[in-house]
Amino acid sequence: MLAWVLAVAVGLHYLDTAWSVRGHITCDFACQWLMGRMYFNHDAHELYVIGVQKAALREGYQGDALEKMVRDILLKGPSQADDAIEGPLYPPTHGLLMFPFARLEPRAAHAVLTLIYVQLVFLSGLFIRDITGGRLQMGEAALICMVFPNFSGGITLGQNSSLTLAIVSGGWCLWSRQRPLLAGLVWGLLAYKPVFAAALIWVPMVLWSGRFLLGMIVSGTGFCLATLPFCGVAPWVRWLQVGKNAAEIYATDRNWIWMSRDLLGLPRREMWDWEHLRNHLELVTAQRTWDYELLQTVHPGPLAGYIGHALLAGVLSLTIITTMLVGWIGRRRGLPRDPMTWGPLPAFVLFGALLTVYHFMHYDMQPLALPMCLLLAALPMLNWPSRTGLLALNIALVYSHLDLGIGHGSTRIPFETFLVLLAWAWSGCLALSSVLTQTQPQFLNLDTPVASQAPLPSNERAISSSTMQHPSPH
Repeated sequence: MLAWVLAVAVGLHYLDTAWSVRGHITCDFACQWLMGRMYFNHDAHELYVIGVQKAALREGYQGDALEKMVRDILLKGPSQADDAIEGPLYPPTHGLLMFPFARLEPRAAHAVLTLIYVQLVFLSGLFIRDITGGRLQMGEAALICMVFPNFSGGITLGQNSSLTLAIVSGGWCLWSRQRPLLAGLVWGLLAYKPVFAAALIWVPMVLWSGRFLLGMIVSGTGFCLATLPFCGVAPWVRWLQVGKNAAEIYATDRNWIWMSRDLLGLPRREMWDWEHLRNHLELVTAQRTWDYELLQTVHPGPLAGYIGHALLAGVLSLTIITTMLVGWIGRRRGLPRDPMTWGPLPAFVLFGALLTVYHFMHYDMQPLALPMCLLLAALPMLNWPSRTGLLALNIALVYSHLDLGIGHGSTRIPFETFLVLLAWAWSGCLALSSVLTQTQPQFLNLDTPVASQAPLPSNERAISSSTMQHPSPH
């Protein structure tokens, strides 16, 4: 009950902040509204053409706000002519989602969408409660997702991280209910944000679920095909060019690099020698004021990019190898092969998948709250040192969330990325250690409840009888 009260209060506070600071006047939200407006104006076939998009922006923005939106969204590429190609980084599928909301003027659309996004967090909490068999309740899970970095910033900017979280959680909930085809159909909706779809598509392969993979491919392909009657093929070709331009900007733009939280951007920051690190630590401890030229510097040249790609490949390969090794050891020892749902091993898989998203900003971290919840569901099964470490890790993430709201917090050292990497490595070690040391590993058979000497209450007996098949010793 306390978690419910806190979750509702936090959600209302975020909404009040988002509506008070006029979050609709940001390029983050305006680019999404623009895409939906192009569909509303029957101009979707002209998506990513600068001149037509300027006209659409004038329908919602005026004066200085219009100039800022045009500059930040449309004039960031090499050419600024009206017939040049530039625009939002989202594919045409996202415009189809935004079409109903772009009928409204930007401020109203922003207010409606942010309200929906907060509600989606509670929906994700419901999914997580189902996934964990009630080990985390809906209010608790929703509160964890809300205080995970950087939900408040995403709501203010009108960003859609809670939609991504709901899609990933909903698909995983269906997987836990042994509905792999439906799970894949839900995950296919990530075609609205293809970098997440590309990062998660290998998860069904690791789970050895062809129906999961098939559903994801069918749903994603169908979503893309649904845009063709409105826009045709040409905008998809233009979008590839916009993405290519953006990748070049990501490699050099100071602001984008320091606001990102992906692995690719880690080595591009100049913070790996003592001189630069000291400057950032002094900023964090309030011993230095913000200095753009001193603190927001990047490594030139291709070496940082090579290292970043090596980090991505390393996390991906270690996740796949460790997961397959745990499964192989479990089969060799004749352990039950129930679907992975909650606990360290699925947390490890989802942490690894989401960390391999090619590019994401600080406000895109919220989907990582799902594997953290799956890890927290195993808290009673851990020893006290591990419980203390897990709680300390989450406290640090909450502090990072609060710190992001302070001036220049989004462009400081990416503590959140390091903390999630630690959670990923730790959950993998827990899963591997369990399968090596236990007769029936409590962290491998993740669809199994913790056995108890006392009889379960009637509602928990119902959960146990319907979803759990192989009780394991505590």
